[in-house]
Formats: sequence, C-alpha cells, structure tokens
Amino acid sequence: MSTESQVDRLVCIGDEGLERWGLGIYATYKDLLQGKDSSMTAVTLARQLTDLTMVASNGENEDGSKIINEASSEIRLAITKMIQDADRKAQHFADAADKRFAPDNDVTDAMTSYTQALAACTTAGYQPSWFNIEELTGN
Repeated sequence: MSTESQVDRLVCIGDEGLERWGLGIYATYKDLLQGKDSSMTAVTLARQLTDLTMVASNGENEDGSKIINEASSEIRLAITKMIQDADRKAQHFADAADKRFAPDNDVTDAMTSYTQALAACTTAGYQPSWFNIEELTGN
C-alpha cells in the first residue's frame, strides 16, 4: 500500500477521518436531500458543521491539514473544500447566535462539498460505513 493510499484510508475511514466526523451531519444531509423539513436549530447545525472541520485532526489542538495535504489529490481537494465550506457556514451560524440575528440557513455549499468528499472517498475505495448511496437515490 502506498503512503498516499494509507493517508486516503486514514482521512476517509480512519478513527479521526470522515467516518467519525461526518456521521453527525449525515441524518441532516439525508433529510435535506429527500426534501424533508428540518426544525434543527442553527446552533445544532453549527455543531454538526464544526465536526466536519475535525477530519484528520488529533482531536485536541491540531487540525488535520498536515495529514490531509498528504492524501491523493482527489481526496485532498474534496476534504479541504468540505472543511472550508463547513467552517465558513458554522462560523456564520455561531455569529448569528451570538449577535442575535437571523442566519442565512442555506447550506448548499457545505452540503455540496460534503457530497464531493463522500464521493471522493467512495471512489477511492474508502466509503464510510454509514454512507449508503442507494438509500439516498432510491436505486
């Protein structure tokens, strides 16, 4: 197994990878894709999005960028974009809660990049155990 493959595996399905940190938002993701209404608060959604930013981190004070940068280009780009989009939206929700303004609830960018990260991991052979494409597409 190449170093790149080992890193891809770690980033996608490792103990600190998308397998762990992507699960929290998956039910919300499914609901959004299936057109179901969500009564989720902005604070809860912010927490779920913040979890996505933890991929490949050590769970303490170091982010996962060093590890992610060693992944294959497809996974590196997809995971990095997902983290950036999730962080941006989570910060917006947190700011809205702190400053008491109505947040923009559009999470399209964050969910699109989450989809792309899931697809990149799945295509590389490292599909998170909870990700079921048939469940989402009906195929």
